[in-house]
Amino acid sequence: MKKKVHYRRKKKKSKIKSFLIKFILITILLTVSLVLFARTSYFNISSVKVIGNTRYKEAEIIKTSNIKKGANGFVTMGISPIDIFTLSFGKSENAILNKYPYVKNVNVRFNIPKDVSIIITEREPSSIIDYKGQGIIVDKELYALDILKQGDRFDVPKLYGIEFDTYKFGQVLKIKNTESISILTTLTDSINKNDEGDNLKLYRLIKSIDLKDINNISITIKPDIKVNFGDLSDLEYRITYFKQIYPVYIKSSSSGYMDFTTGENPVFQPG
Repeated sequence: MKKKVHYRRKKKKSKIKSFLIKFILITILLTVSLVLFARTSYFNISSVKVIGNTRYKEAEIIKTSNIKKGANGFVTMGISPIDIFTLSFGKSENAILNKYPYVKNVNVRFNIPKDVSIIITEREPSSIIDYKGQGIIVDKELYALDILKQGDRFDVPKLYGIEFDTYKFGQVLKIKNTESISILTTLTDSINKNDEGDNLKLYRLIKSIDLKDINNISITIKPDIKVNFGDLSDLEYRITYFKQIYPVYIKSSSSGYMDFTTGENPVFQPG
């Protein structure tokens, strides 16, 4: 009986071993076949399209991606398991992100069998920060996008009083006076909230915001009206009050001054 049990176990192990060997060989053969098939001309790239880009030339982005028509898509993709699994070109994505500051996200996908799409999400200019006489264009997350050049037109506020030592395009600014950023957020959020449902959109009229003195935060409204909100106390009331005054006095004066640190109901002084 012991010999029979031993023989059965040995035979079972032999069958399992034989099955595993066959499975491994078949897997290897299938893998090799798939790899060889993937490298055939059937998967050669015939078109490369750029979607979502408005800032840069399509030809330049394609050149930066290093994806060429006629090349095999899988060979161009490389051996990264993540890229192969997601049918993406990781090296191309990194190259585009590193070169173009306005590109926030990019997805370079292989649409089997022959097409490649470069899908871009751009950063939107939110403000222009005064830096040693230059204007640094930034988005809401304070990523440096470009330098304001003569002739450029951006309908966004210019910020004064934001301190940082250096900047690099495509990277977030390292702000030294972070309290000013917190105050800026409070101010702009309050104005935008007040603008909701109101015909007068105050935020769109802002030319500049001065954050140099956190106890005397002031904004300049188009065409040239300065409003000192002080330390931002009773901010909602002050915004509402100014919006009531603005349409009345703007008709008679294109410039002027209003200071909320002198009392709750300051008088508009024409400039």
